[in-house]
Amino acid sequence: MAALLSVAETAEAVGSALNQFLNPVADKSAEITALIAQCFGTSSALRKLRNAIERCPSPRQRRLIVDDTDDVRQSLEYTFQDVKSVFGGLGRTAERTRAVYRRVWVDLSNLFYRESGLVHRLEQYRQFLRGLVETLYEGEPRDLDEFDHIRDCILTILEQQEDERLADHFEQTSLDEEEQASM
Repeated sequence: MAALLSVAETAEAVGSALNQFLNPVADKSAEITALIAQCFGTSSALRKLRNAIERCPSPRQRRLIVDDTDDVRQSLEYTFQDVKSVFGGLGRTAERTRAVYRRVWVDLSNLFYRESGLVHRLEQYRQFLRGLVETLYEGEPRDLDEFDHIRDCILTILEQQEDERLADHFEQTSLDEEEQASM
């Protein structure tokens, strides 16, 4: 379950990094603060799930959630990789202007626009993680229909994330082959 802890720590790091945007993008500070809260809420939910798995005496109950746990963890890892990739637009320069922060914030917002934003996605992850904990303790989530709906959403996101990474891999492989051929 070290993988869950690793993703929880990444969520906290992303939340902490978002603090840098509060002053430079002051007109979006409420949205930024909500996103910071969701990052830390996601971290908390991951830690609760990790603790519940470690304390669960029933291997049968743990087996019930293993696939879902792997899927949500992987999707969260991809999500935070994407966020950190957008953060790369800040550059390593010490002189980061408000305009640079605003551009990166817009890029981040655009990345998750079709899903009503990153806050919404993280809220879905958090609800799903809560449902996994409920499954460990109670045999199934309290709201099975909602849990199944969120699972479908997460699986759709995960499929898109994997397709994007596969396409990026093939594009990079193709570029590398072209570069080798030109040498």
